[in-house]
Amino acid sequence: MNPERSTISLLEKEPSEKRIADVESSDYGLLERARYRDRILPALLENKELDLSGNDLEIVREYLAKQDPTYIAELKEMIGDKKVMKNDVETIIAIPSYREERNVGKTLRNYAKLNSRNSFEVVVLENHPAGVDRDNSADIIDSIVKEFPDLNIVHLYKVFKEKPTIGEVRKYLTDAILLRKSESNIERSIVIVSNDADLEDISNDYAKQMSAAFQANKNVDAIEGKRDYPVETYSMYPLLHASQRLW
Repeated sequence: MNPERSTISLLEKEPSEKRIADVESSDYGLLERARYRDRILPALLENKELDLSGNDLEIVREYLAKQDPTYIAELKEMIGDKKVMKNDVETIIAIPSYREERNVGKTLRNYAKLNSRNSFEVVVLENHPAGVDRDNSADIIDSIVKEFPDLNIVHLYKVFKEKPTIGEVRKYLTDAILLRKSESNIERSIVIVSNDADLEDISNDYAKQMSAAFQANKNVDAIEGKRDYPVETYSMYPLLHASQRLW
C-alpha cells in the first residue's frame, strides 16, 4: 500500500494555469492544487520514481507521523489488544460496517471460502454515531471467528460523535491497518482492498488475484475489481444492468 502516492500523477502533468483554475472551480470535488501537494509525503516529492512495491514501512511511518496525535490515540484505542498482523499476510480486506447485522455474517462466510487463508486478513470496522444504538453485529462477527478459527478476522469498533461520511470511516479503517502494520514491524508492502459488508458472492482466488495484480506491475498504485449485482437488483435498476454489461 502506497499512502497518498496516487496524487503524483496529477502533479506530473503540469496543466496550464487556465486548466488549474477550471479544476479548482469545478464541481468534481477536487481540492486546490497546493493542497494536493501538501498531502504528498516528502520522500515521494523528492523521488517520484521511488519503488515502494517491496518495502513501504518507512513511508507508512512517515505518513502516520504526520497525523494528529489525538487521532493516532483514537486509532490505538480502536486497535486495543488485537493480535499482531502476521508476517505472511499479503492482502487485507477492509470492511466498514454500520448496523450490518443482516449482512456481515454472510459476507464473512464468503471470505471463508477463499483459498490460502494465511495470505489475507479481513478487518471489519463496526461503527455508529453516538445517538444510534449498536446492533447485533458484534455477536455475529464473534460467532464467525469461532466457526472459522483459521480465518484471520480483526474486529474493530468505533463510536463517532456524529454520523461520519463513508470516506471518514474508511480513513479510520485504513489508517488503523497501517498502524497495525507499523507496530508489527512488517516491511513488505501489503495490498489493502476496500470492500463493503453486503457481499453476495466472491471468487475463491479473490485475495490472491488482488495481490498478483500488484506484483505483476510495480507501477500500479490502485486497481478496481470487477463488480456484479444480484438479478433482482438489475430488475429494479435496468440502467445499472446496462452499464455493468456494456462497460
